[in-house]
Amino acid sequence: RPCPPEVVLGPLDIKDRREIVRKTLAEYRKHLDERPMNDQMRLLLKKTDANHPLYLMLACEELRVFGVYEQLGERIKTLAATVPRILDEVLTRIETDHGRLLVSVALGCLGAARGGLYETEMVVILRRGIAARDSYLSSATTATSTSLSIATKSTLDTATPTPTTSTSSNQL
Repeated sequence: RPCPPEVVLGPLDIKDRREIVRKTLAEYRKHLDERPMNDQMRLLLKKTDANHPLYLMLACEELRVFGVYEQLGERIKTLAATVPRILDEVLTRIETDHGRLLVSVALGCLGAARGGLYETEMVVILRRGIAARDSYLSSATTATSTSLSIATKSTLDTATPTPTTSTSSNQL
């Protein structure tokens, strides 16, 4: 696969930043408050790397998946201010949402693939990985419960006193 052409962009002016945020969030029928008394847009655009398109796209994605609109202003305030730090936040959220193992396998596959992976290829790889993990866990659980069952039975066999017969003069 040929590498896509690289386009280098300089810092965005404030008008372009606002437009990127508005259009990106509008795709999901979301928006930031821009009223003077609660200017969420201004809070976001004050961030250190807000003049970079990558930062704005990552920030919009994080704000899009944030579930409590009434707390959005506070979330914007706590949002990382630089691209490396917001990437850390995104990775942490994805690990929390989907599990660290799945995320590490997915990122490992992307790292090992020379030219990246198509989404369909990634889905196939991850499904096989999940199926293999589930199969392993199922067999490990079965083996463990069988081992426990055998161990418990043998423990009970040695711990249970064997009944003894007593002879008494009253018994016939």
